[in-house]
Amino acid sequence: MDFTPWDDSVPELAWGSLIGVSVGSDTLPELFEPAFHDNTMDTNQEVEPEVLATSEVGSIVSRLDPWPTKDSLGPLLSATLSSPSEEIAYTYYLNHTSSRIPAYDGPRNPYRKLCLVSVSYPLLLHTILYVSTVSMFNYGRSDSSLIAKHQSQASSLLQNATAFLRTENGKPGQEIRGQNHALSVLSLREVTLAAYLMHIVTEVMSGSQTAETFLQNAYQLMVELGYIESMPESYYARLLVHRFAIIDVVLAFLRRRKPIAPMSFVLYQQDEGMDQNEPSFRELTGCPQPILAYLARISHLAYDAAAYQGDNSSHLAEAYQLETKMRIWGQRYLVPFAPVADQANAQINPADDRKDLDTLSECFYWTAQLLLARRVFLDPTSSPRVQFLRRHLFILMDRLPAGCGPDSSLPFPFYMAAREAMTSEDRDWVRKKHVEMINVYRDRSREIMMGLTEEIWNKADEAVNGSVAGGQGSLVVLENDMYIHVLDTVASHFVF
Repeated sequence: MDFTPWDDSVPELAWGSLIGVSVGSDTLPELFEPAFHDNTMDTNQEVEPEVLATSEVGSIVSRLDPWPTKDSLGPLLSATLSSPSEEIAYTYYLNHTSSRIPAYDGPRNPYRKLCLVSVSYPLLLHTILYVSTVSMFNYGRSDSSLIAKHQSQASSLLQNATAFLRTENGKPGQEIRGQNHALSVLSLREVTLAAYLMHIVTEVMSGSQTAETFLQNAYQLMVELGYIESMPESYYARLLVHRFAIIDVVLAFLRRRKPIAPMSFVLYQQDEGMDQNEPSFRELTGCPQPILAYLARISHLAYDAAAYQGDNSSHLAEAYQLETKMRIWGQRYLVPFAPVADQANAQINPADDRKDLDTLSECFYWTAQLLLARRVFLDPTSSPRVQFLRRHLFILMDRLPAGCGPDSSLPFPFYMAAREAMTSEDRDWVRKKHVEMINVYRDRSREIMMGLTEEIWNKADEAVNGSVAGGQGSLVVLENDMYIHVLDTVASHFVF
């Protein structure tokens, strides 16, 4: 498999050129143009404070993290950011964009810390500026020419770093680090990995269709760094491994395939300590790490279920064992629709100031149960179990008001459950919730997912009408599920 998205015609480079020398342009992905349905913006109100003046960057940093100060960071920014537009984009990322990427935004937000570190690495810095400019554009605070400029800079640096590392692959044992830089905490491979993963953020915002390529390149770097079989010690490296893992699993479900990383991947082994240590996987993604491990296994079982021909007894036995493990783990959550007396052992504290994050985490758990039922046990949408899970998920999601913070990471559970809605009432609730969220989080990929959901609903209605008219209900339902399978397989967008 070729993990290189660009051609090989790159001049000889040195590490110094990758951290400060201007580079030429290259062939860029098609410029995105977000297009929202008219009814999604009619009721929109301002959802964020005004961008602070560039001179206030230092004070922002001081509030958010104890070690950078205005005096220490200001000269770095002055020397690194070459224009007012870059300073504005940098400030906007610190204030707004970085708060929307993780599920939980707090003083220790790793994506904000990564922005501070980026001042030592032009590749990472210009990637972050590109991400920020795309985000600003979605909120009417930038224009396409600035996007093209930052896209060109970020893509050129990423192309050159990829080419340079390709030449280094024949020199085992060499790990390149930026020397003589005060904030040099990342190797070149780690910086390049961060750039690939941050580019996928723009894929979500713009609805572009190259997330798969970026993820494949990121995986190659993960292999070279040795991060598949063992967890790195570095704070920022762990952040990158966490982000890769959630993207890999979510994209596997969106494409109806196995994750790129093997099941031996360290993040696919259940370890609740990853939710407690910094950076916390659950705070980054909203998904408890054990649930990620379950989802990874479900994706493998689902792929096998779709491809398997013949006796599937052993396959189902493994699925039942997994379901049992998941139910034991899920005893910490309230039993859906059970009498109050049966809820005494639940471990949820309603007074917890992070209850929205807890609700989001519970959504991921029940989504895993839903995907196990639909894609492994092959329950139809109309089955009592699927509708039971769908109903409970809608109740949980209704507790997350748009803009509460953790709901920024709700799209995967939301759109997976939404496609199972059968009644006009449930579908209207989905449409309303979609509009409320997209008025706060203006990601083009959400519009694409909602369009796909509507198409699935229309096909399901046709299947129901066909089964009534033709008297071949089970066959029509099977054909409908096959149609949905094809829709997911040929799709090229990514949402999280």
